Amino acid sequence: MRADTAELHRARIAAKRLRYTVEFFCSVLREPANTALGLLTLMQDRLGSVADEAALRRFYAGLAKGLPRDDPRLPGLRSLIADCDARRVLALEAVQTLWNGGEFPPYADMLGAALSGALSGL
Repeated sequence: MRADTAELHRARIAAKRLRYTVEFFCSVLREPANTALGLLTLMQDRLGSVADEAALRRFYAGLAKGLPRDDPRLPGLRSLIADCDARRVLALEAVQTLWNGGEFPPYADMLGAALSGALSGL
């Protein structure tokens, strides 16, 4: 999955804003809004994992960049960077699996149905 960090960050912020909007109207939307909130929280968490790994990688890379080539800490930092890369790939795959569906309907369909169900009760 090709994923631009800035694009993923924008998606995470959009999910957060929509979640906050649904939370604000929960007293009116009542129980049907809980499914939408759960889906929004899930996507926001998965996107957050991608962002966390990218931030950790930048941190470790910055530490490594400031060290001399023969510093004994470099192999450990390189290992941590590789671990971040591997976890980011897994986190991206989790986002993609959620988005595409798999054993569940595609995410956009589930979220649309949940929001539609919540709004139909008005």
